[in-house]
Amino acid sequence: MSEAEAVAVVALFAAMSHLNAVLYALLSNNLGKGALLLYAQYKEQLHNDIIPSLIVVDCGPLDNPQNGFVRLFSTLQGATATYTCQPGFDLIGNRLRTCQANGQWSGQDPICRRQSMTTNDYKVTYYVIILVGSCGQLPNPPNGDVTLTGTTEGSLAVYTCRRGFTLVGNRQRSCQANGQWSGNQPICRRSELQYCSCKMK
Repeated sequence: MSEAEAVAVVALFAAMSHLNAVLYALLSNNLGKGALLLYAQYKEQLHNDIIPSLIVVDCGPLDNPQNGFVRLFSTLQGATATYTCQPGFDLIGNRLRTCQANGQWSGQDPICRRQSMTTNDYKVTYYVIILVGSCGQLPNPPNGDVTLTGTTEGSLAVYTCRRGFTLVGNRQRSCQANGQWSGNQPICRRSELQYCSCKMK
């Protein structure tokens, strides 16, 4: 048996059982004094390098965060877990975690927090309303009419009254930048003087 083979046998038994069982296995398999001497020679290397490398560390599975996902292809030592969130959510915490030699995942479980509108979002919405805003239609006053040139900023509304009525208030109103018509709606008041075209006999 070569030195490498003897070291491999000793390492295998040492990884599977107690040291006394290793020595018993060496003797029962007729490895003889040479193998025992090899064990003594490579004892430090066995305990520091070979035996630890034979131990498999498993950190176990990870749960998906609420409104998010975790992706991992292995749970053994050295494996990496990657976290992502659904659209509309921001990841708070560790995006990457690693399975460590102590059997624990590095870092902490992250969370997915719903995104909130920023001040800039409100400003954009506000300016869009101003650019495409409308002052809306205007109703005809009782016993009168209103004629519109449009309903967007700069448009005009012109009021008139029917025969026998007099306009009281603004004859003309304009659509302003704030989406409101200037002034107030006028009224048509019945004229106090009634004129009669009568034929003289």
